[in-house]
Amino acid sequence: MELTAERVEFRPYQEAAKDFPAIDPTRFKESVVLVGPDGTVSYAAQAIFETLALGGRGAMLWCYRYLPGFKGVSEIIYRWVARNRLLFSKQCELPRR
Repeated sequence: MELTAERVEFRPYQEAAKDFPAIDPTRFKESVVLVGPDGTVSYAAQAIFETLALGGRGAMLWCYRYLPGFKGVSEIIYRWVARNRLLFSKQCELPRR
């Protein structure tokens, strides 16, 4: 994927969950899950920003970590988008293999 400079493997949760039995399967259904190169796991907005940072686009992750209020607002927006995912499905589609 262009935004991540091909440094992230994108997989549907139905396929990826079996490879990560330590992660509660409901977490995969609720949000984006990122398992980092070092094995750390992040979810939701944080996972999105960490994914972008892996592709060299770390400004949003910096804001998430250090800008007061940004984390909370980001997670609220993420949950709203997740609840309305059908409206956003075309923008959030995984690339075709």
